[in-house]
Amino acid sequence: MQNGLGGGNEIVGGVWIMLVSWAALKTAALPRTLNYVGLAAGTAGLMTVIPALEVVGAVFGIGLIVWFVWVGVLLLNDKTAGAPPTSETRAESLSTA
Repeated sequence: MQNGLGGGNEIVGGVWIMLVSWAALKTAALPRTLNYVGLAAGTAGLMTVIPALEVVGAVFGIGLIVWFVWVGVLLLNDKTAGAPPTSETRAESLSTA
């Protein structure tokens, strides 16, 4: 896992966090600022492909830490996370789709 998300070349982790943040931004599933942190961190991860810009890997690492902690706090505070869907939540999700 560490080699996939880190290890000097951050392509996989950068693409992953950018896709998750982009999808969350489009669906408003996460706070807008959090999504921008994810997009910035992902961009920094992709920039590590250029040898002269390997130092931005630190921005990627710190950005991921911030992003993961923030998402973790949101999930811990979400009272509906992990709860089985009820008829009310199913009706809400159908009406918003």
